Amino acid sequence: MRSIDEIIVEEIRKVTLLEESEREFLEEKKHLVKGDLEDLIRNALKRIRDHKKQSNGEEISPKKYNDDEKRKKRGKKPRFRKRKLKNGRSVYYNYDDWENANKKISKADMDSIIDTVDQEKTNIAAIARIIFPNHTDEGAQSQLRKILNHERPLTKGASMKLYKLISSGKVALK
Repeated sequence: MRSIDEIIVEEIRKVTLLEESEREFLEEKKHLVKGDLEDLIRNALKRIRDHKKQSNGEEISPKKYNDDEKRKKRGKKPRFRKRKLKNGRSVYYNYDDWENANKKISKADMDSIIDTVDQEKTNIAAIARIIFPNHTDEGAQSQLRKILNHERPLTKGASMKLYKLISSGKVALK
C-alpha cells in the first residue's frame, strides 16, 4: 500500500518535471495551469479517499447513515461502533454487518485451539500484531490476551490465522 505522502509527491513530480517548451506553453496559458493544479489536487484527494476506503474498509459515520430501505429490512436501527486504528486514526463501522461477516467459532473448537498455546513461552504481542494488523499494538495484544483467557469469543478469521501460526511453529505449544 502506498502512503498519502507518496501519492502527493508523485502527483507534484508529474507537474514539476515538465520540459522547457512545455513550461513556456504553460506560462502563456496561465489559466490552464490553474485548472490543471485544481484537477491535480482533486485527483490527489480522490486517490487519498480511495486509499483510505481500501485500507480502513467502508467509512460510514453514524450521523450520515440514512438508508431507510436497509433499516426497514433489518427492522431495527443499525449499531455503530468506533474502532481506533494505528497512527491515531479511527473509523466508524456497522457492528451488525461486522458480526455477520465475522462468525464466532464454537466453544469446543475455541478450546482446542487455545489449549494448545503456551502463553508463558509465546510472544503474545508479536503474534497479536499478525492476527490483528489494523489494531494498535497494545490493542491487538489486549484483544488476543482476552481471547486466550476465554474472556472474549474467537472469530473464524482470527482462528484461521492463529491456527496457521501454530502449524508454522511461530507459537509455542504446551
